[in-house]
Amino acid sequence: MKRGLSLLLVFTLLFACIPAAHAAFSGNIQNIAAAGDTLYALTYDAVYAFEGESAEPARYELSLPGVTEEANGAETTSSLDAIAIVSHDGGLCLLAARTEQTVFEEDGETIWETAIDGVSLYALDLVGDTATTGAEVCALDWEGLILGGADDACLAEVDALCASGDFLACRSYDESGNEFYAIADLTDGSVALYYADELPGEDALLTPYRDGELLCITREWGSDGNISHIHRFDPASGATDELCALSTGEGYLEAPAYRAESDTLYY
Repeated sequence: MKRGLSLLLVFTLLFACIPAAHAAFSGNIQNIAAAGDTLYALTYDAVYAFEGESAEPARYELSLPGVTEEANGAETTSSLDAIAIVSHDGGLCLLAARTEQTVFEEDGETIWETAIDGVSLYALDLVGDTATTGAEVCALDWEGLILGGADDACLAEVDALCASGDFLACRSYDESGNEFYAIADLTDGSVALYYADELPGEDALLTPYRDGELLCITREWGSDGNISHIHRFDPASGATDELCALSTGEGYLEAPAYRAESDTLYY
């Protein structure tokens, strides 16, 4: 119990303590993930690791593969771009996109073209003071989260990333601004999209549960107080089953964390 509460306290203090704890800290936090007793934070150029209850993080410079080539008056850069870190199968992984950006001149104008060749989950190796990609865990069918055309592609916003068993879930938005959850099966790379009307209630939030399942938490607004409904969600079939409902007064469950050892949901 103490260990779980300590980890939650680190989450709470993360944004306040990182800049003060490390003078070399730079960039905004893209996302955070916990693996074992360590809490990790990803920025645009590094991974920070908070081990145990220490406020002093270790910094690992991101070193991802990339190459630039010039041919026929065009400069093409192929790179692996970090999207988010996630805890999976007891270790730390990196969700990353393979992108290709080409720059050339046409009729006196500079043209930029961007293509996304794919998205994969990789093991993330922290060696010395460097963070590099290890083995590819799974190539994902990420087409539903790639926006734009063939020459101006970009990735849809991804947040609330979490993994449970063989499934990776995240929240995103389509080109019309509609919210959905993408759930990737890490055994075959397939990705299923769930829009609001396919989930059991309003403002759905997914968080890891046990046995490869997720908790789907929805909100019911009321003049006399709000209620959060907690559902068991099976990502393999899309089936849901309500476990309980909590009265949350004027608030709601914003950042829940489930601990299987004690069968407890912290919020």
